[in-house]
Amino acid sequence: MYDKAKKALKEAQDILAQDAPSEDDIQRADKLMDECQELQEKARRLERAKDMGAKMTRPPFDFGEGDADESGENGGSAVKSGDVEKALKAAYAGQALTIDDATHAAVHVKAFKNFLHTGQRVPSAAIPASYKAAMQEAAGEGLELVPEEWFEEIVQAISAAGVIMPLARKVRSRRPVGHVPVLTASSAAVLTAEEGDYDEQEPTTADVDVQAYKFTRLSKCSDELVADGMFDLWGQILSPDFSNAFALAMDAYGTTGTGSGQPQGVVAGSTKGVDFASASAVTADELIDLKYALGYQYRGRPTTRFMGHDSTIKAIRKLKDSDNQYLWRPGLAAGEPDRLLGETLITNNNMDEIAASKKTILYGDFSFFWIFLREDITVKRLEELYAAKGQIGFRAYQRWDSHVMLATAFYHGLHPTA
Repeated sequence: MYDKAKKALKEAQDILAQDAPSEDDIQRADKLMDECQELQEKARRLERAKDMGAKMTRPPFDFGEGDADESGENGGSAVKSGDVEKALKAAYAGQALTIDDATHAAVHVKAFKNFLHTGQRVPSAAIPASYKAAMQEAAGEGLELVPEEWFEEIVQAISAAGVIMPLARKVRSRRPVGHVPVLTASSAAVLTAEEGDYDEQEPTTADVDVQAYKFTRLSKCSDELVADGMFDLWGQILSPDFSNAFALAMDAYGTTGTGSGQPQGVVAGSTKGVDFASASAVTADELIDLKYALGYQYRGRPTTRFMGHDSTIKAIRKLKDSDNQYLWRPGLAAGEPDRLLGETLITNNNMDEIAASKKTILYGDFSFFWIFLREDITVKRLEELYAAKGQIGFRAYQRWDSHVMLATAFYHGLHPTA
């Protein structure tokens, strides 16, 4: 195409080099120069399209010249791109891999990226037994396990976006947890003489039945967006969307979940500490009673909090003590939480607002609220379902459960029926 452009330009130059070109010759020369310019533009567009196409269709193991090692994508371990290239080629060929953990993590990331953009999957024969075990309950046509390091990023994002997860104790497992024994009461040790008999005491325990409730999210992206291999589909679209969706669900069920067919929320697992006198208000004395309903051993701990809806906290901010001093104290430094009666005060709009029969204020030690988090997030690529609209769906799910492990570590205030 460039040769045609050069030929047209040479002809135009020859015409214009004449001593006295006619008007027709000049028009011919102008036409040839316009043709030359069009051919050059067309050639440049074609080259750009070929270059973009090569980058889009290039498999994740073909790094091209000058690509860096995979140290930024596998938790900090330097892995040579050539090793990843060789391993992933073998994996796509269905060969079992015998590589170190760091290289396998990099291969998993590249393979998962390729799956998102193209749907290509690594044959089962090439997946190590450890990964198959992690996928045993998620196995199915079209399902892929999110790479471990990306799972960690999602967990951190959920924690940053949510209220409940940063406060709770997180118990993580790749396998079903089942029953967890919980200590509910214990007595003091007994002073015993030398060679004296031990005082036999049996601690009071209970069993918590831990499930793996499935929370799902379905995101749709245009064909063009998915096909653009230069665009970070996971980092820019899917991961933020999934993280935010899972954080909202965890806040909702981790707060008010009933524990029957769904996770138990911290409110459902708490104990009544005070009956509010009014269905439409809270008094300063009632908040003091709520605080002292909690055992002294839990008050003032770094993990102990007051929690309420934004509108409830607004009402509390207006309360004063007998000396006409506000009970509420703002954080004195940037990032420092607000305080109520000397304790950290958290806003959670999944809590009920002040109304009849509602539990509106919670006070407790969140080290006794546990989230049992399954260490896997799976993604399925849905190509045909939205094909008529030019979209590809990505269905993800996360499994978790939550429980109050000690009911006497959390107390709530309850408003009357009217």
